[in-house]
Amino acid sequence: MPPSTVSSEPPSTITIPINTSATPASTTPAEKSLAHLRDLFAQDPSDQNGRAAELLNQTCRDKQFQTALALIDAVPRDLRADWLKIIFNRWAQAQPNDAMQALDKVGDPDERAGAFQAAVAGWNSSDPAGLANYAINEPASDDRDYALASALENWSLQDPTALATWLNTLPRGAEFDYGAALMISKTDGANRTPELAMQWVENIADPALKQTSFTRVIAEWLKTDSTAAKQYVASATWLANSARSKILNAAP
Repeated sequence: MPPSTVSSEPPSTITIPINTSATPASTTPAEKSLAHLRDLFAQDPSDQNGRAAELLNQTCRDKQFQTALALIDAVPRDLRADWLKIIFNRWAQAQPNDAMQALDKVGDPDERAGAFQAAVAGWNSSDPAGLANYAINEPASDDRDYALASALENWSLQDPTALATWLNTLPRGAEFDYGAALMISKTDGANRTPELAMQWVENIADPALKQTSFTRVIAEWLKTDSTAAKQYVASATWLANSARSKILNAAP
């Protein structure tokens, strides 16, 4: 048998073709967060250890609110409403207009209602003026009324002078009436003069709000300067004679 020989040539390389179409697409950070949250809830469905909630909090702290909203797909039904409230409250504090637009993505009416109120609270906590300007330009609806009332209530406490200036830019109507009456109920002589308050009263069209506001201001004015208050009552042409006589006869 002839001796064996060793070839000096390198062995041939075997190439295995790879089907690139089967390679999964790259995972985005949002998809990774969603997968991680699903794992957390799979291990702890009621989130007793708080790890899922901490993931949500960190996502909100990073201002990744679109990602936070996407996480809702992995949240158990009984936790969804609370999670949405947290997301939209934080979102509205940081990016209020984006938060309001994103509400359209919440399909369940009850969940949307809770998320909307949370967004209003978040926006109102830092910028009631901005919320008021947003609401006044929205179409008439219960949501608009809720947002506007919330904003005016807080604004009247935070900066009544700025609110009064803003109210004077509004056309006379229901919004002005509500805002002026609210201003009067939340302020006193330490914040504005009786004369200024009566100017607001005179411009209120709603009879009930006008009467309530007038009663408050005139009672306050009679205590601090009864002479000036009586002079106003005597000369106010918008007052009914019966009301004028009743006030003047009862005044000290």
